[in-house]
Amino acid sequence: MSKQEINRQETEKKTKTAKTLFLKKFFINYFWLSILLIVISILITQQTQNSYLLILSSLFETLGMATFVAALFNFTLETTDFLDNIRELLENIVVKKNFLSNMNTKSKKEVLENILQPSEAEMKKYSNIQDYYNYYANETLSVASKNVRSNYSINIIAKIDKDKQRIVTVGTYSYRLYPSNKGFAPITIGFMLDDNLSTCDLIVNKPNGERKTYKYDDDIKPNFVTREDSKVVEIKIQDECKGFEHLDIELRIKEYGHDHWMSVYFKAEQPTDGFNFILNTEDDIKIKIFNVFDVGHNYHIDKSDHNIHIGCYQWINEGAGIAVIVSAEEDKINKLYDNQKVD
Repeated sequence: MSKQEINRQETEKKTKTAKTLFLKKFFINYFWLSILLIVISILITQQTQNSYLLILSSLFETLGMATFVAALFNFTLETTDFLDNIRELLENIVVKKNFLSNMNTKSKKEVLENILQPSEAEMKKYSNIQDYYNYYANETLSVASKNVRSNYSINIIAKIDKDKQRIVTVGTYSYRLYPSNKGFAPITIGFMLDDNLSTCDLIVNKPNGERKTYKYDDDIKPNFVTREDSKVVEIKIQDECKGFEHLDIELRIKEYGHDHWMSVYFKAEQPTDGFNFILNTEDDIKIKIFNVFDVGHNYHIDKSDHNIHIGCYQWINEGAGIAVIVSAEEDKINKLYDNQKVD
């Protein structure tokens, strides 16, 4: 330790000691003065009925109580622990704003709605603009009740299934899933009602190294529920995965198209922190067109006839997605089918 540091510490110690002695002296002197004034007031009240002396007694009593409270408050105010507590409290409120995070949902909503107020000019233009602001306040607060995902990765190969004489995609969808304040919501898997060829296996990887596999033929297909033009199943994972901070989800999906063409798409059903979509084609299948359905985010796209990579490294909301149409020449499939029959 340097000499300057030692001198600084000694100076701080002397200053602190001087303050402590002053406080003790101040507290002792004014404490006893307040007690003395109160005692004098009591003695005067008991010894005389003179109105002037009784007024003087009341004055002494008031001064004594005020002096006592002032001395006690001043002593407390100058106490180091007291000041540290006040400083920490103010820091939490003004700087860190921890008090906001500790509010219940209803209070947070009221605070957010008070902040997101339209201007008077906006109100004059359209009186119901407040409902639009409240909509976004509700959407923001609803995040806590939703599962969110990160590092969403989609890797797909499109090729021709010679047996079924149509395009098929074989893909792996993987992401990390985080629970909401209610835990893990069921994972929904579905296909079109008339799709009897596509399959999907679900794998749930836990942080402790365990994994649970849900096979299409055994766990998914028998539990499909019909919804208008689709069939879906909800795989409940909360009871088995309760207490984990996250899960790593993997879906192995095989989907079939319409003979020589197919639409490959991805739609975010949950808030997602970035994703990568990679599609490669074989058997002279070409990537024809693609579309991105989203606003306000940056998508990085690299495309050739047989490969497309679409990546977004920002938060995307439910409803955002992409669609890619792949196609082979119709006679190409017919030739492959004919060759197979010859073989």
